[in-house]
Amino acid sequence: MISFLATTLKGSLGGVNNWVLGFLLVVLAYVYIHYFIASMTAHATAFFVPLGLVAVGMGAPVPLVVLVLGFMNSLNSGTTHYGSGPAPVFFGSGYIDQMSWWKNGLIVSVVHLVIWLGIGEIWWKVIGCGNRKVGRWPDLSHVIATAASSPRTSDTTPERPS
Repeated sequence: MISFLATTLKGSLGGVNNWVLGFLLVVLAYVYIHYFIASMTAHATAFFVPLGLVAVGMGAPVPLVVLVLGFMNSLNSGTTHYGSGPAPVFFGSGYIDQMSWWKNGLIVSVVHLVIWLGIGEIWWKVIGCGNRKVGRWPDLSHVIATAASSPRTSDTTPERPS
């Protein structure tokens, strides 16, 4: 199912030459697929990497993809009455019916997208992340290289006390 959705999305976005448009479509797909998944953890586990790779494959910067999909994973938890751990408890109290919850979840998700992708984009430009002269994102290759070359704790066997 997961590979089918990722392949279908990538295939349908294959003609998109602008990574920004493709990235926005990936984010929309990531947010609204949550209507079909009953857990935030399952949603992130199933779709974060495949859809992230689709976005990166279209040219979106990796840090942007990771951050935005991470933000959206938390923000879409209220879209459905089963979308996060506490949601069924609130829904089960009978305070709100399912259709109202889904409509309100849709409205709030649109507000989140406008704030995080609209206003957030402006804020990122203000702090320098969108300035192409400075560099879109900081170079973290030295951090990755250092982490990759450092010994892992599982690679060494601790000495046992006698």
